[in-house]
Amino acid sequence: VLKKYPRIKKLLLNEFKEHAKRVLNYTNDFDISTSWMTATQRGDVSQSHCHKNSFYSGVYYYDEYEMECGGELEIVSPLYNYFDFNVVPREWNDFTARSAIIAPKKKLLILFPSYLFHQIKMYRGNSMRRSLAFNIVPLGFYGASDSSYNTSWFK
Repeated sequence: VLKKYPRIKKLLLNEFKEHAKRVLNYTNDFDISTSWMTATQRGDVSQSHCHKNSFYSGVYYYDEYEMECGGELEIVSPLYNYFDFNVVPREWNDFTARSAIIAPKKKLLILFPSYLFHQIKMYRGNSMRRSLAFNIVPLGFYGASDSSYNTSWFK
């Protein structure tokens, strides 16, 4: 989808690159490898999934959204699968949560590692819930030693 809209692709990619540089401390170059639109109707949900062969994924909410109608993006913590004891906290917080649930909001950009399982929760609104989703991959040389890769031959 973003091949048809290079200006929007550049804006989204620059947001990720700034985040990668400022927060993640990466100096690599990146590109958006795939992009698509989602259109969720009343009663729709998506299956829980992750994006293999991608580094980061993103969702951009550009539309007006009905409040309190569901259709949230749920991102699941992979840590729960590694707990040997089911100790339930007195109160859930950012450190104990098993997932993050993010409601659609106009001009909201969500970036997350592609290995995280995520899904769209049940949508109960009357109008179509739309968003733009995309995947990001590193470019150039990355890795170390016998686990390195260089994409410069690809272009």
